Amino acid sequence: MKNTRFATVAIAAFAATLVAGCHDEFGGAKANYYVSPKGDDSAEGTSAAHPFRTLARARDAARARAGAGVAVVALADGVYEAYAQLEFTHDDHDLVFAAAPGARPVVSAGRRISGWKVGGDGVWRAAVPSGERFSQFYVNGQRRQRPFLPRKGYYYVKSGHEPDPATGEARFVARQGEFPAGDNPGLEVCMFHTWTMSRSHVRSDSATNRVVTLGVRNFVRDWEALGSSRWYRYDNVKTAFGEPGDWYLDESAWELAYMPMPGERPESCDAVASHFVHVARFSGVTNVVWRGVTFAYADYGVQTNGNYTGQAASGQPGAVHAERSKGIRLENCAVVHTGAHGVRFDYGSEDCVVVGCELRDLGAGGVMIGDGHPKGRKIALCRRCEVRDCLIAGGGRVDPAGCGVWIGHATDNVVSHNTIHDMYYTGVSLGWNWWLTITARDNLIEWNHIYDIGRHRLSDMGGIYLLGSQPGTVERCNYIHHVTRARNCAFGIYFDSGSSFVTVTNNVVHDCEDSNFFLAAISCSNRVENNVFACGPSRQIHALSRNPKSSPSRFARNLVAWDDGVVYHGLPGPESIVLEDNLYWCPEENRPKTAPRGGKFAEIPFADLAHRDLRITSETAALRGIGFVPFSLEGCGRSAPPRLTAGMPEVPDVFFEAPEPILENVDETFESVPVGAAFPGWSVLGPDGTNVVRVTDKTAATGSRSLEVIDKSSDWKPHVYRSIYRTKGKVCVSFALRVEGGASPRVELRGGGKGPCVRVMPDGTVMAWEEKLTKVPLGEWCRYEIEMELGRKRARHAYSLAVVLPGGERRVFADLPLEKRFTAFHWIGLHSCSGAGRYWFDDFKVTER
Repeated sequence: MKNTRFATVAIAAFAATLVAGCHDEFGGAKANYYVSPKGDDSAEGTSAAHPFRTLARARDAARARAGAGVAVVALADGVYEAYAQLEFTHDDHDLVFAAAPGARPVVSAGRRISGWKVGGDGVWRAAVPSGERFSQFYVNGQRRQRPFLPRKGYYYVKSGHEPDPATGEARFVARQGEFPAGDNPGLEVCMFHTWTMSRSHVRSDSATNRVVTLGVRNFVRDWEALGSSRWYRYDNVKTAFGEPGDWYLDESAWELAYMPMPGERPESCDAVASHFVHVARFSGVTNVVWRGVTFAYADYGVQTNGNYTGQAASGQPGAVHAERSKGIRLENCAVVHTGAHGVRFDYGSEDCVVVGCELRDLGAGGVMIGDGHPKGRKIALCRRCEVRDCLIAGGGRVDPAGCGVWIGHATDNVVSHNTIHDMYYTGVSLGWNWWLTITARDNLIEWNHIYDIGRHRLSDMGGIYLLGSQPGTVERCNYIHHVTRARNCAFGIYFDSGSSFVTVTNNVVHDCEDSNFFLAAISCSNRVENNVFACGPSRQIHALSRNPKSSPSRFARNLVAWDDGVVYHGLPGPESIVLEDNLYWCPEENRPKTAPRGGKFAEIPFADLAHRDLRITSETAALRGIGFVPFSLEGCGRSAPPRLTAGMPEVPDVFFEAPEPILENVDETFESVPVGAAFPGWSVLGPDGTNVVRVTDKTAATGSRSLEVIDKSSDWKPHVYRSIYRTKGKVCVSFALRVEGGASPRVELRGGGKGPCVRVMPDGTVMAWEEKLTKVPLGEWCRYEIEMELGRKRARHAYSLAVVLPGGERRVFADLPLEKRFTAFHWIGLHSCSGAGRYWFDDFKVTER
């Protein structure tokens, strides 16, 4: 880790000035300007007796004294409502906004709602200024929701639909009876995709065919496409209004309706509607500090073209938002009640700090550092920013894909001693590239307590999640536990595609639903050493095959323990990950016959594994034998209890947990797919002009069309996959294959453990994983039928495979083994394993047996 943080001379001098002036500043004697909600902007503003009223006036006064040193603005107690967006530019520098002694000022981007009239139906109604739209509303400091349907759970999409031919906007078919009745101006759809959610207006709907057109571009990739596995809800449903806590803005009359919660009275109600997107915005600013201030009620609603980014709500703004700025500091502040992210340091910002702060009730994520993939401008790295000793909780209440801390194109940043919990997606996310390209480097993630992540709302997440090559990045002394998901991929430490050159040491990770540690296929040269991984319900370690051009990662001197589950799954060879000198332990009844790779079984002296007290109580010979160095995580997380948000009401859950998977039957013959098109509703990786995936009418098992795959690469591409959920019952998965020219296609099902896998070798040998079964003729159509029973209470852990030859001969192979934990499947993939050739795929079916 480079020691370059806060090395800029000007910023270091500014920080020294702040420390030296701290006593006088809080004593009030040497504040340059004073503001109070009871003040007057025509006052002199240089004494507590004659304060300004607005922060904008104090900002302008400070501009006028440019060159006279640091200007200090003292904020009296009360709420500062903005009359215009509070903006800071390159004219603003060397400026401190600090709470006066004993004061807890709130800078608000919202407007108080008053003048309520209570109707005979119990509904409160108040006029709002014409044209003042807002998307967030709060009563007595707690978020309230617009009416939504269904009131419990979600609807499932009936099927996808071709996009609107005129606009290219997404469309889907709703199920019978699952569309709001009556007139619902401003109706929105919250559509859950695999690891994100889109929010969009409903452009139109048809009662005849139940086709719903959304105000967002069409979704084409498998993980986002609108198929029958997608669940959603309607938001802002006027005709559903009436439950306690509902509110609705009638834009035809500019009237706000609110159905109060039990015990609420209009005369004692503090009602606030969000108004501005930012509480404070900085552009080209240098050295501006906020101390002891609460930022609240930033708005962010559905945009004209919908709200959708591919991951982590990466395109959304911050309530406190800085770009091209240096030395922005939030010290002992709070950011609450936001429509999007809490704080965002963007577009080349440097030396910015969030320290000792409390970020709660967030529309998306907590703190964002750096660019994603901005449109219309070059990427500018953010550098030397810090998030330290903060509480970040209650996120994702408008867009569930927000992260506690997100770092994109950025370098030399520190995330330390934070407590991050109650997020619907990832705790800390680093990097923004799905290959080996470097987008983030030399970042330090240490001493954070990260827990209660995911919460069964989205999929594919981590306590700490990485993307892309990140030389010099270190994860150390973090405590991560209880990461849970909607469908799949909830990991503690998650190295996604491209994650490389990262050091992970002295972390404790336990009870992460799918694995405590995950290493993706395209990763290299990572060091995972001297950690504790314990009690993953499914597995402790999960790794995939590597990029052939990479060097292996090293997993060594770790303690791995479990009371149920297995130690690892999908672990590739030493060319991908080297395991050595690890210590394993589990109860005797769950212990495999041979020790897992790269270590041995021995008692690990945890204080109390059953109750997850993973402190090491003694240094045993087994620990010394592998070179494990005991460590303590005492002091992990935020050190102080909440102060500014101590009396804040509970942050309500806005989204329900994901519904039970719908049981899908599939019957794809390709007869309705245009020739030359890709596999509809599936994701296709790897076509590049040489490798091809397309529908053809040159050959077919039945009918006139099939899917053709031309494979001229030696790796796993091209790769076709789809999410299909089956959780119980007797299921048959069948398909037809025709193979020639040295191709070696493989069809695989994935779930909680190793599922069925059928591979046809270049010589026609059919294999179930590594077991040779039979031979089939090349250049001819053969049919494959996989039958199995799913569910946790199934009788057998085996499946059967029938191979039907061209003449009709049927060869059946029974009792092919399934892992005990393979009780359901959520993914089906078709890809080539090695060699070059051509194959065709047809008559794909998933049915109940």
